[in-house]
Parts: sequence; C-alpha cells; structure tokens
Amino acid sequence: MSDNDKNRHDVKYGSANDEAQSGTALLLVVLSVLGVGVGYAASVTAARILGPAAFENYAVAIAALGLLATLAEAGVGKYALKVMPGFTAAEQWSLASGYWRYSLRATLVISIVLAAGVVLWEGVDNNELGSYPLGIAAFFLPAAALAGVGVDFVMANRAAVAGTLIARLVVPATTLMLLIAAGTWLNDVSGGIAVICFGMGSFVGVVLCGFAFRRTSPPQIFSATPESDHGEWLRECGYFMGISFLMSWILRISIVILELLPVPESEVGYFAAALETGCLILLLSKSTDKLFQPEMSVIVQNSDRKAGIRLRNRRYAFVGSGCAVFMSIMIFRGRDILGLYGAEFRAGYASLCFVSAGTCTWTMFSLAPVYLRFAGRSAVVISTTVVGAVMMAVLTTLLGIRYGATGAGIAFCIVLCTVSGCFLFVSTREFFRQDDSDTAATDRGHENVLR
Repeated sequence: MSDNDKNRHDVKYGSANDEAQSGTALLLVVLSVLGVGVGYAASVTAARILGPAAFENYAVAIAALGLLATLAEAGVGKYALKVMPGFTAAEQWSLASGYWRYSLRATLVISIVLAAGVVLWEGVDNNELGSYPLGIAAFFLPAAALAGVGVDFVMANRAAVAGTLIARLVVPATTLMLLIAAGTWLNDVSGGIAVICFGMGSFVGVVLCGFAFRRTSPPQIFSATPESDHGEWLRECGYFMGISFLMSWILRISIVILELLPVPESEVGYFAAALETGCLILLLSKSTDKLFQPEMSVIVQNSDRKAGIRLRNRRYAFVGSGCAVFMSIMIFRGRDILGLYGAEFRAGYASLCFVSAGTCTWTMFSLAPVYLRFAGRSAVVISTTVVGAVMMAVLTTLLGIRYGATGAGIAFCIVLCTVSGCFLFVSTREFFRQDDSDTAATDRGHENVLR
C-alpha cells in the first residue's frame, strides 16, 4: 500500500470511528435524558408521598449513603476504566482476572465494615437499631457500592450503552415503581420505607451489572489464573477513592451541613429539592465522560494534539448544547418544576438557579481533571479538590446560617465554578505546554540530523 493510499485509509478509518463514537455519544445523551426524567420522577414521588418533613430525612439519608458508597467503592471501579482496557488489549488475562476479583473483595469488605459502623452508631445514638432512615440506608451500602463498581467495569469493557442503561434508567425506574407501589398499597409511607425502595434499585443494578460484565468480557479473564499487583493497585485505587470522595463531598455535603445548622427544617427540604433538580445535568457528564476516558488515555500516551482537539470539540458540541437547554429551562420554568414536589417547594427557586449554574459549569469542563490525572498532574487535582471541599463546608455554613437554602445554593455555585475554572486553566496550559515541548524536541532532533 502506497503512502497516499495508507493516508487515505487512515483518514477514512478515523472519520468512520469518529462518526461511530458520535452516534454512541448521542445515544448516551438520549439515555441520560430518559434517566433524568425517571430519576426526577422518583424524587418527586418520594416528596409527595412523604411530605416536606419526612422528605428531608429521606434526602439526608440518601446523600449520606452516596458519600459512604464512594468510600466503599474504594476507587476500584474508576481505576478499572484505566487498566482493564489495557489488560485486555495486551492479553494480560491473569492480571485482568486478579483485578476484578481484588475489586470485588475490597468493595465487599469496606462496605460491610462501614455499614456495620453506621448501624451500630445509629443504635447507640438513638437506642433503636436500624429504625432511622440513615440506619436503614446503611443496610443497602454493599449493594450501592457494588452497583457503582459494576457499572464502571461494564464501561471499561467499552459497553457504554449497557452501563448507562443500567445506571441511569433501570436502577431509578426500579425505585420509582416501588415508591408508587408503596404509596398505593400502604396507608402510611415512612422515610425508612422510601429508603428501602431506593436501596432495592441498587440490588437490581448489581444483578444486571454482573450479567452484563460476564457477557461483555473475554472468557479468559474468568478462566485465567489470577495474578495480583496489590501494591500498585492499592496506591492507584487509593488515589481514585480519595478524589471521588472529595468530589462526592463537594456535591452532596451541603444538604447534610444545612441539616445540622440552626435553620428551619423547611429550608433543608427546599434546598434538597433544588439540589436534586439542579444536579440532574451531572448525569450527562457522568455518562459521556466514561465514553471518552479510554480515548483520552490513548491521546495522552501518544501526545496527539489533533486527536485531543477533535475529542474536545465533539464533547463540547454534545455537552454544551445540553447545558444551554438545561439552564434555560431552570431559569424560565424552575418554579413550576419545583412545584411538582409541592407548592411550598417553589420557595427554593433562587437556590435552584445557583445550583444549576454551578452544575452546568462543572459539566462543561468535567474532563479537565481527568486529563490532568492522565497527564501525571494528580497533585494539582487533589490539592484543588481539597480546597474546594473545605470551601464548600465553610461557605455553606456561613451563607446557610444567614440565607438558608439560597445561601447554600450560592455556596454550591461559587465552589463548583471556582474548582472547574481552576481545572480548565491548568489543563489547557498543560496541554499546550506538552505540545510545545514535543515540538521543541522535534526541532532539536532535526538540528542534530543536519549537523
């Protein structure tokens, strides 16, 4: 094949690959939008069944469960997105076999220990073992953690559609159906029963993820003799666990802090509805980022600037349009949307606008910290996220005491815009610095040849 023919083949293949990936990204966007509707319907149903006071307890328990699940996942799923494709491509079946087994054990052990600690603490503190929503939520912690890890492993197998379908559609749909059934058949639905409905969605997710992972994995990773690299895995997974927990803290801790502050309980309920609504756009970044991460890993490894720019432009086209539509809806129809929770929840409109501005900013630039991690700038990611986590706790406390739900929304917006802006600035500088370094090295090579 001549050089011209080879170039034409590469261009044609690259174009076809871009079109296929764009089609997959569009499908992920559609699934994410459907998931937004189903998940939001579940939240609204819970609020209408429980009422403002009980919904506050339910929302706090679910937020705490999310934080604990991030710790229980131990970073193994996030690291799987980076290493499992490499193990498969290099046919390192023993390492792949060892890693998924290591991940399963780590997740189960940590989640069970955390769940036992929460249940015992609830029992000692309240003298009613497991009777409060948070104590009940702890029973579902292993399932929630395994479901999260399972989705990441399915995504690592390049089965992005299957993973998104399970995480964004099937799991919340299960919760919604159970809430509707509970509201229909039971005379009085408590916050604990609503938490059970939420937790059962995780059980369904675990089963489906196990089935999907088995179907999409090469058979060798189940039959090969497991081989482990515990030192490397502990170090890398520890990093991913730390950064995931910090980000989960930033996104979830506001409602827990507001619950602890001397503010009316109604303000906590208003902010819970606003936070649930404004964070729906984050499903878009979570779904598409896992699609683009394997490609970004290759781009960083090859220092391919053109491919990086193409990846960035494709993502901005999909995600940017989604953010623009979402923000417009929140501004013009936000009060009506909050009214779905109940007429009194309309009071959280200002908080909703601030939360939505922060989440849209984060969604647009959520690949920036991923790029920095892959480029070896993990210290920047960790330090920036730590500062953001501290800022969230401090600003939510200060502004929440003074302005209630609106103050918590302002703090949320300031922190997310600041953190994402820092990531964007550093990643852009790093990207072009690497390219300039490669160009300079090439020029020096040419000079040596001429000499």
